[in-house]
Amino acid sequence: MSLEELLEQGDIETLSKFQTKIYWEEKDLVKMVSTTQKILNTIQGGGKDPFLYNLASFTCPWWSDSLPVNQTEAETGMNAALELLELRQSQKTPDTKLAGANWILAVHYLYTERNSKEAISHFQESIKLVKNNTDEFSKLVNANSIEGIGRVKVLLHKEDHPEELESARNAYIASNDEYSLKELEYFLQKTS
Repeated sequence: MSLEELLEQGDIETLSKFQTKIYWEEKDLVKMVSTTQKILNTIQGGGKDPFLYNLASFTCPWWSDSLPVNQTEAETGMNAALELLELRQSQKTPDTKLAGANWILAVHYLYTERNSKEAISHFQESIKLVKNNTDEFSKLVNANSIEGIGRVKVLLHKEDHPEELESARNAYIASNDEYSLKELEYFLQKTS
């Protein structure tokens, strides 16, 4: 089915699968960005949420399996992250979703803008939003945000071994989060 046909149907879940298929199966970031922009131009309100999150996520180099991102794509992702946070704040979404929006925005401040003050501020806000939660997603957001502060210190402040990276490692080990642990090790290897 073509994008135009899917847009005509307007099913958010089907469109979201279409968007992620372009990224993960076709491995075509340019097509994913342009497709997402077309989707966002036709969808209103809260329906934009998954597309904004994926656009922000797919255009930042946090993960070792990220596709290469140019500056224009990174800026598009940054704008998506800003819009996502505004959307989630306006819709009074749960703290865990606000934490996720703050986290992805912090990642863009780190990698796209190279702005340590804003990156740390949003990582800290993310931690604050989930600090009293005990569910697995909140623990992951908390550990990823702590790791984010450590990455800021390594990449922008040129610190060798910030304590946040060790704290994140311990949190990943405690929760058996092998994927995040692997990503942290990849980051450390890449920056050493």
